[in-house]
Amino acid sequence: MGDYANDAIERDLGIYLNEMHGDSSYEEDLGENLADCTNYVKVSENDNLEFKSIKKETPKAWLLIMSGDAEYWFPKSKCSIKNNILTVPKWLLRRIAGWE
Repeated sequence: MGDYANDAIERDLGIYLNEMHGDSSYEEDLGENLADCTNYVKVSENDNLEFKSIKKETPKAWLLIMSGDAEYWFPKSKCSIKNNILTVPKWLLRRIAGWE
């Protein structure tokens, strides 16, 4: 794309991020490379996962049946559940799923 298009994309992205996060610092110049914009985006440290059901529960953990019928234990001290949605820290999810 031409310089004009890149400038327009950067300006619109800055305005969008400002509206999402209420932080005018996002409207600053994002730099010549749009890939740099990831430095300006606030990334959540948690993931939200839908699950089928709670199979077992102890005072400290839930055994959840996930989609595909996989079963995983999640500690209550690090996670929360609301309406069949599990909120779990990304680092913990990677460890539980064996991705780390």
